[in-house]
Amino acid sequence: MSAPVSNAHHRVFQSQPDEFTNASPRIHGTLPAELRGTVLRNGPGLLASGSDRLAFLDGHGYVAGVTFRDGTASCRGRHVRTPEFRAEQAAGRLLVRRVFTNLPSRWANLFKLPKGDSGNHDVYVFGGMILASSDQGHHALDAGTLETRGPERYNGIHAGKRILSPMPRVDPATGGIVAYVIDPGGPKPDKVTFFEADTRFQVTSRAAPHVLSSSPMLVHDLGFTPRYYVATQAAARLGLGAALWGKKTLVECFDWKKGFPAELIVVSRPDGARSFRVPIPNTTVAFHVINAHDDGAHLVVYVLAYAGKPGFELFAPGAFEAARPGDGNTPPPRILRLVVDPVAQRLVEHRVVGDVAGDLPEIRADRVGQPNRLVWLGAPAVGSQAPDVNAFPWFGAIVGVNLESGAVARWDAGPTTHVSQAAFAPRPGGTEEDDGWLLVWAEEGTAGLCEVLVFDAKALAAGPIARVELGVHLPAASHITWASGLELQRGA
Repeated sequence: MSAPVSNAHHRVFQSQPDEFTNASPRIHGTLPAELRGTVLRNGPGLLASGSDRLAFLDGHGYVAGVTFRDGTASCRGRHVRTPEFRAEQAAGRLLVRRVFTNLPSRWANLFKLPKGDSGNHDVYVFGGMILASSDQGHHALDAGTLETRGPERYNGIHAGKRILSPMPRVDPATGGIVAYVIDPGGPKPDKVTFFEADTRFQVTSRAAPHVLSSSPMLVHDLGFTPRYYVATQAAARLGLGAALWGKKTLVECFDWKKGFPAELIVVSRPDGARSFRVPIPNTTVAFHVINAHDDGAHLVVYVLAYAGKPGFELFAPGAFEAARPGDGNTPPPRILRLVVDPVAQRLVEHRVVGDVAGDLPEIRADRVGQPNRLVWLGAPAVGSQAPDVNAFPWFGAIVGVNLESGAVARWDAGPTTHVSQAAFAPRPGGTEEDDGWLLVWAEEGTAGLCEVLVFDAKALAAGPIARVELGVHLPAASHITWASGLELQRGA
């Protein structure tokens, strides 16, 4: 029997109860003077409410940022103070059932579907604010201090039991946001409605609802082109009776039906007058859409696909502590190129791009919705002894993939360092896709301290040109983003 996983991997799940400010973090190497803005991360920060522990994906959100200016850096981090965070910290215990975490009392979960809002998944900048997001809600943060201002409901389109897309995208052509809401169907199928909003958070267009296969459906990310909205739904069906019985967590009540593929959702933009779904062969779930673009009469979509059920088991409280190398069963995520004929409503091309496994995609922001050539991914580290090398909290490498040729560039952080996805910061005036820098949040598991790595995007394999040592520990990030020109407040 193999030895238990080292403490270096357990640090992925170690809470950070404190907030921090560091006006002069230690810098190794030389920061580019042209690099001006802030790289932000969001992810679980507090993995307990009192003595009640939370699964990693249910942890209370924590947003941190490193601001770069004139070759210097400063940083700060704050908890996302959702209503659940405030209530549970005051009570000193878990109050709400989550997707991956049940309430401690067996019968407290009876007939209660999860509704906890952790604000821990993504972070984006829009309308002069920083927003921490999950599918249960988006929370506006002060753009200087990261203090939580309150929920953002996009002029009421997110209300009641509606689910708000956890990863909206800014359209570089319009400057507006593209997102969706899901209306839970109960005994009937869910409905997804794509919408767009301006920088005042006013809804400017709303598509006709598209009816999904069942209720609830796992829809996570989105993409768009000038003519279409796209998303994916997983090949999973909820056992509603088991979920209401409450003995298992909600995620354990999903039936990942063998032989039922994930599907690509296509909705005409902006009115939704035409919508359809096409199966994605050999795919159980595609959490993330890399990008989409129109190609004559066809629609081209790149997704990151899993040919099997993701291994959520090791995210549960205590499970990772007893884990051993190789205990996880997440299949390797692969890049798929999908070409759709919208008239015939069928897939005309389906192929894997590049010989690489990875997820958490990043492309140049001004290429969103348009043809692009490059994508950067988080990837498993060479020689990693993590319990589930294909699951994102344990990624230890960054790869760049040419979507046209399949060529791969790679930088490996080593078997005990965990890395976030990469964020791309364009060089001022640069127009080539890789003319700029990649920024990555990383933690060397043995030391347990976090740093931000800066790479020349044209020379990823050469390693970081600078490192910013934060002097604090942070759990694994869920998603990160780059905000040009944004400057967090220095000092307390």
